Amino acid sequence: MYLPGVVQPDRLRDLIDSSPTAAAIIESDGWYSYLNRAFTDLFGYTLADIPTGREWFRRAFSDPDLRNEAIATWRADLAQAVRGTPCPRTFSVRCGDGGEKMIRFSPVELSDWTHYVTREDITKERRAYRVLIHEIAELQRQPPLRTQTLRCRWGAVQSPGLPCAENDSTLAAGAVIQQTKNRWDNSI
Repeated sequence: MYLPGVVQPDRLRDLIDSSPTAAAIIESDGWYSYLNRAFTDLFGYTLADIPTGREWFRRAFSDPDLRNEAIATWRADLAQAVRGTPCPRTFSVRCGDGGEKMIRFSPVELSDWTHYVTREDITKERRAYRVLIHEIAELQRQPPLRTQTLRCRWGAVQSPGLPCAENDSTLAAGAVIQQTKNRWDNSI
């Protein structure tokens, strides 16, 4: 039966479970009470695999130093948490199949002291970012491009690939540079 303004628990569970975003509900005592399908699809862990936060950290962070860092960050965020406000963090975690994924965690403390934590796989975005940074560094190491000028049939100064100026026998160097810059900007 539909009651205006009242969300039925089954409807809420269906909503969270059908979400494409991985989500978990963690009770105030650290026990996981719910993992949606997207969570299990993303990590390969079920509620039986990670019944507590302690077990989650043990499985997701195999390196003890990284695990301690993640736990310290989680605790510091809990101490400063503002109820209802997400506090996103990004970590590399180990999945059930042994693979590593870069995950953005967004925990939110709810009014009953439980935590609703969404997890987003940003592995591909992080890889693309690293490639882009590498390519920018490579470009910065190259010598600056020089504009070469040529005489076209009307006698105007021309940059390679740019049309000659028909109305004036010479173009100011600044105009050539600006035309070249515009051409490069538009081709990117």
